[in-house]
Amino acid sequence: MSGVIFCLPGSPRSSIFPQLIKYTGLDIEVKNPSDACFAENFPLKKCPAYKQNDGFKLTETLAILKYLVDQVPGKYNWFGKTKQDEAKVWQWLSFINSEYVNALCDWALPAFGIIPYDKDKIDRGLAVLEKLTSLLEDQLQKTKYLVGDEATLADIYAIQSVKVSYGNLWEESWVKEHPGIARWVEQMKKDPVVGEDLKDLKPAAKAVLGQ
Repeated sequence: MSGVIFCLPGSPRSSIFPQLIKYTGLDIEVKNPSDACFAENFPLKKCPAYKQNDGFKLTETLAILKYLVDQVPGKYNWFGKTKQDEAKVWQWLSFINSEYVNALCDWALPAFGIIPYDKDKIDRGLAVLEKLTSLLEDQLQKTKYLVGDEATLADIYAIQSVKVSYGNLWEESWVKEHPGIARWVEQMKKDPVVGEDLKDLKPAAKAVLGQ
């Protein structure tokens, strides 16, 4: 199996794939969506998008994740040990990919000037993000990782979004009030898939809130 995956730099829905491909050794080239063949093959122009050399194409983050990790089932504890674990992994993947990323973008895009500044949008995003983050904290107060005592695909995908808020929004005082997330982040720094990318991650010196 060989192919190419188009990833949007900086996107929490794309950033897992270069790390995943490096760890697994899959024969997949990572390309930027500015590449001419991207629009030809994917008219919606949404990332990530995967094209195999035999012509097989796949879009949507979770579908691509499932397909790729299924190629290397014994390489990592992707889905836990039981069917209940697997169901929980998919629960967290869906939660992060939809609700969490959407709230993250409502704050980050105007706060970083990627779209025009909109204080109301930022405030709404922050309010939802805080509520959703409390669910992560509650879970990580109960379990070492999101699904039990070992990291799964849920953790290595969730950290792609959490690292954005951790390094740009959550200051040291906030982190101290969320010991579950703080411990989990430190654990993920040792993870063989994503640890290298997280080694310099620190709480925000000052929250990025735009103008």
